[in-house]
Amino acid sequence: MRKFIEATRSFWTGWANIPEYFAAVKDHAWETLWGAGVIGILFGILTIYWAPSRSALGYVIALVVFIAGYYVWRPQYLKLTPKFEITSYTIQRTDTFDRVTGLKNGWSNYFQLLPKCLTDANVENCRGFLTSVEMHDGFKNCWETVESETMFLQWSHGDDSTEPAPITLYPRAERRLNVFYLPNDNPEIRMCVFPYPVRFFTLFNQLALRKILEIRLNIRLVAENCLPVDVIMMLTPTADPRRPKVDLAVCPIAGLSDMRGLQP
Repeated sequence: MRKFIEATRSFWTGWANIPEYFAAVKDHAWETLWGAGVIGILFGILTIYWAPSRSALGYVIALVVFIAGYYVWRPQYLKLTPKFEITSYTIQRTDTFDRVTGLKNGWSNYFQLLPKCLTDANVENCRGFLTSVEMHDGFKNCWETVESETMFLQWSHGDDSTEPAPITLYPRAERRLNVFYLPNDNPEIRMCVFPYPVRFFTLFNQLALRKILEIRLNIRLVAENCLPVDVIMMLTPTADPRRPKVDLAVCPIAGLSDMRGLQP
C-alpha cells in the first residue's frame, strides 16, 4: 500500500506543471497563427481568400498545436543537451617541494585548457588525449610528426601516478585539463601524460640547440553523448623559455579553423 501511495504521488507530481504547459502551448499557437512568422503570414493571406471549412479547421488546429508543442519542448531540449567547447587556456603557477625535507625548492608553470559547458546539462565521462606531436625543424625547414601514439592527459588536481579517470564537467564549475608544465630550473617541456614515455625526456629537451622553431600539440577531448572537440596548441619558443607563445586552434570535424593567438 505504501508503494502504491508513493507511485500515485509521483504520478501526480509529474503532472503538476500541466497548466503551465497548456498556457505556453496556447501562447505559441496564437503566435504561430497570427504572428510575424512564415506560418502566420501564410495563414493570414490564406484566410483573406479562403475561409477554412469545419472539416479542414480541425486539421489546421491539430497542426498548429503540434508546432506550438514543438516550440515549447525545443528550448528545454537544447538547454539539457550536453555540449562543451574549448576556446582558452590558462597558466597556473604551482610551488614544488623537496620530497625528503619538505622545503620549497622551486615552482612550475602548468599550461591548462579550460573546457566550458555550453548548456545546463552535465558533460559526463569526459577525457582528454594527446593524439600526436609535430615539430617544425629549422634545419630541414619542414614539419615532422615526432610522436603519433595517443596518450591520456591529466586533469588538474588529479593523481598523476595513475591513469586519469573520466570526469564530469559541471556547468559554471568546470575542471581544467593539464597539457604540459615548465619547471623554473629547467627549460624542458614536460607533458602531463600518463604513462610518461622515456623518449619525451629527449624529445622536448634542448629545443634551441636542435633549432625547433614550433611545436604542434594535437589534443582531443571526448565525452558521453557529445561530439569530440579537437584542439591544437602551437608552441613558439621565446626569449624566456618558461613562457612560450601559445596559439590555440579549435578544429571542427570538417577541418582546421579559428586559429587564435592567445596570451592568458
